[in-house]
Amino acid sequence: MFLNIVYLLNLCNLKGDCMSIFSPFSEGNGKIPHKSPIPSKRTQLFLHVLSEKWTSIIGLSLAYSLVLSPEILWMFVHLLFLERQASSATLFSAGQLLLFASVLVILSIISGPGLAVLARWSRDLARFRPLSPRHFVCQALKTCWKEGLILSFFSALLPILAVFSWIYLGAFQIGLLRTLLGAGLCLFFLLLFLLSPSLWSMAVTYQLSFSSMLVNANYMTLRQFGKAVFIRFLSILPELFSILLCLSNALSFDLVCSALLAYYMFFGFGFRSILLASFGNFLCETYLNPRIPGAGIDIGLASERVTPRDV
Repeated sequence: MFLNIVYLLNLCNLKGDCMSIFSPFSEGNGKIPHKSPIPSKRTQLFLHVLSEKWTSIIGLSLAYSLVLSPEILWMFVHLLFLERQASSATLFSAGQLLLFASVLVILSIISGPGLAVLARWSRDLARFRPLSPRHFVCQALKTCWKEGLILSFFSALLPILAVFSWIYLGAFQIGLLRTLLGAGLCLFFLLLFLLSPSLWSMAVTYQLSFSSMLVNANYMTLRQFGKAVFIRFLSILPELFSILLCLSNALSFDLVCSALLAYYMFFGFGFRSILLASFGNFLCETYLNPRIPGAGIDIGLASERVTPRDV
């Protein structure tokens, strides 16, 4: 799988219009000349990347689809199976649910190093930066594979824990206790869900222990809690819209799932990754980089600068 990623990334070295999908890559580490005025705000930079590098976002989506293909197929098959069972008024047994969760976690761990490479690609693309494909992939795998394993494991474990917690709460007969526990678990899972952008940005940028990343991620996310909720809401809009379509019976469940899968395969993965990477870059460059001598601040913006060495 990783060899396939390297092959895809190295295609950018070939000349021709058909390779423009990987246009963010170029030899060297200098800045890409902006055809338009350099953005002065994060929103402008994000829109600038979407307009100038939309083919690269498609390439990023295809790379994500390649890395996540085992998980996607496993979840897609079980979603269709769940829909069939729901129509026949039967539910997953505990053994089936445990098997589904266990295989999903294993597949997520396997894809961890590949996700770390794609997170590094997303980080640099969100900054409108070029990179050398071969050096980029080797460096990302060498420095971030452990963090990728850990974060992909927790990313898969989070929704599974939420489902099992919901089932466990159903066993409580005391209404008040169940309400308090449910509210506490909802807040806990919401916070973990909001930490993802900053965790991935730190994992592919700094050499920090996982405990340090968690502490910094909590601090930065709570400082920008409103923005974190808004960004995460934007990132799950396709899923929410799909759920509404299914509940309203406007389209069949199979058609909605197929359309959602096609959207993510060709554009959605890249768009979401750039959106979350842009927010992660903002958090790191606002709260961490000013404390690191020589670190960049507002990278990709007109106000780009470097932290003084004497900090």
